[in-house]
Amino acid sequence: MLGPAEPLSAPDTGEPDEVQLLHRTATEVRYRARLSRPGLLITRDPWYPGWTVTVNGRPAPLRRADGVLMAVYLPAGESEVAFRFRPTSFYIGAWISGLTVFFLWPLTLWRMRRRATPPTQP
Repeated sequence: MLGPAEPLSAPDTGEPDEVQLLHRTATEVRYRARLSRPGLLITRDPWYPGWTVTVNGRPAPLRRADGVLMAVYLPAGESEVAFRFRPTSFYIGAWISGLTVFFLWPLTLWRMRRRATPPTQP
């Protein structure tokens, strides 16, 4: 949840703020934002564990807006913002799958070789 609003020290210059969607996939959303003063970028995407955000290539704290949406504080000026979905469960599952293949592959080869050799006759 968002804490109390932080005061904005920069005066409003009258320039309109702009946010442009650059790229959207199921696991990544990128924006370009131009703000006349520091502000909060709120997406229409729901907050969910596993999402991370970078602002101008640096990690930034991911916030919740209205309890359910993703948000991030941005400085005044132009910013590149990237939200990425990298859940821990994916990496744990990939690690377990890799170990399974590593340990079962020799067993599979051994069984295939065993079936390919004809039985010896007494």
